[in-house]
Amino acid sequence: MKKILFILPTLQGGGAEKLLVDILKDFDYDQYEVQLMYFYEKNIYLSQVPPNVRKIVPFYIKPG
Repeated sequence: MKKILFILPTLQGGGAEKLLVDILKDFDYDQYEVQLMYFYEKNIYLSQVPPNVRKIVPFYIKPG
């Protein structure tokens, strides 16, 4: 099984974040182990990430 790691500061909003969520919905999870690393607490797209994606949060950064 191939492993893929995506790293983004946040899924708070914007084009790149929405595009990543759309890409994650199309993966063949029988062939790929997908992980998503993010750092910010506020993430409006997080609920749309498929359950097959392992979420990694090494630490939280509070915006502001």
